[in-house]
Amino acid sequence: MYTVYQNERVRIRPFRDADEYLVLVHEELECGNEQWGPHHWPIAEQRRDFMSSGYISEQGLNIFAVEDLASGEVVGYEESSTAVLPSLSAYLGTFIRPAWQRRGYGVAAKQLLACQLFENYPFESLFAITVATHAAAIRGMELAGMRPAGLRPCVHWCRGRREATAAYQITRAEWEAMDYRHAVRRAG
Repeated sequence: MYTVYQNERVRIRPFRDADEYLVLVHEELECGNEQWGPHHWPIAEQRRDFMSSGYISEQGLNIFAVEDLASGEVVGYEESSTAVLPSLSAYLGTFIRPAWQRRGYGVAAKQLLACQLFENYPFESLFAITVATHAAAIRGMELAGMRPAGLRPCVHWCRGRREATAAYQITRAEWEAMDYRHAVRRAG
């Protein structure tokens, strides 16, 4: 059984079914991403991968629906990779639907996933990566309590040029000092 994490505004939870998940994947592919460039994820492959585990596993890719509590609508997803266990670090990634962006949903989802990961795994840090020019993503990571952890120049190709990526990180000790942890509700 999975514990659902929520704050006063959103919850992260497993997707109800493959169709609920694939609506978001399709929307992400359709709207694209100005900073990262176009994505290509074959829908049939995504459905097959979802059906094997619901994207919830102890050692693999975990993808959770980000649900707005007021409307009940799924506004995006939050993902983590625990495939590197017994590593000391895990990866976080966020997709918030365009109509819901810049309203704090990504920050809240990252905070909830940090609670889920630090409370259930022996990780010492969590990290996220974005294109170094993606100011909104950087601001969201900072608001979630993450700090800069490094820059990799010229590693991503987008819009006809090479882009740097920026890594952000939060350690277990930094997370333990965060006030938001105490307002998170957990339900089975």
